[in-house]
Amino acid sequence: MNRFGISGAHKSGKTTLAKAVATKWNMTYIDVKLSDVNRAFGVSPMRSFPLLAV
Repeated sequence: MNRFGISGAHKSGKTTLAKAVATKWNMTYIDVKLSDVNRAFGVSPMRSFPLLAV
């Protein structure tokens, strides 16, 4: 299963890009809000997280 996530500033075109890539690669687009993921795992958005560059 191929997956990818996009992050960036507000109103920078993340959703548009994700939908275009999903269409081009014949993938299913699923809209997931980070706040919902944080809530599901009991993580506070106010907490600092280390960043990992891949």
